[in-house]
Amino acid sequence: MEKRDIIVILAAIIVVLIMAVVVKPIITGQPVTFLPDLPAPAEEEIEEPLTGTYSPGPVDTEIVLTPEPTIVSVTSEPITTLQAGTGVDITPEVTPVTWQPDPDNPMPAIQMTNYAEIVGKYTGSTAPFRIPTPYWELHYNVTPADTDAAFSMDVKEKIGKDEKTIRTLTWKEGKDPDPREFRFFEGGKEYFLDISTNQLSEYRITIQIPLKYIRDI
Repeated sequence: MEKRDIIVILAAIIVVLIMAVVVKPIITGQPVTFLPDLPAPAEEEIEEPLTGTYSPGPVDTEIVLTPEPTIVSVTSEPITTLQAGTGVDITPEVTPVTWQPDPDNPMPAIQMTNYAEIVGKYTGSTAPFRIPTPYWELHYNVTPADTDAAFSMDVKEKIGKDEKTIRTLTWKEGKDPDPREFRFFEGGKEYFLDISTNQLSEYRITIQIPLKYIRDI
């Protein structure tokens, strides 16, 4: 095929394209379009802002009720200690002694049993205590801290707002006390002990009453 024949063929193809793209739309009244139609862009919808007051809905909340703890008050008497030489009186603690009967041993009239016990080391006065029997005894034991140790006590009867000293007991190291000092032929009253000490490691006082009166108290 010659070069002239190729040019003629290309020219015919161009004419056909022009007739299809330009001339035909003009004859039919349609617009001339050289490129295919592109899809129209979608319009973006703009949401209008909400107006008015926002009211949140109710929220389910679980309420756990915790009961308040019950406070139980415990009352106890403090035991006050005192250093020697301060000149301040204290109240030694009186501890009642629990009595347990011995079934193998009958209760003779002279048998004694512990009624109360007082332990301390410093000067002070006991709280009043009542002796329920007509006869009672008072025994004490002293442990000195050095050679200057001293111990004495006044047994006082409490009469209403008044008081009366009925006996004074004095401890001396190496001296055996008179047994008659410990015996009291009176009772049914309130008493207290006024104790004076110096340089002691401990004193221990025991109050005894006849065992035969235990069942009547």
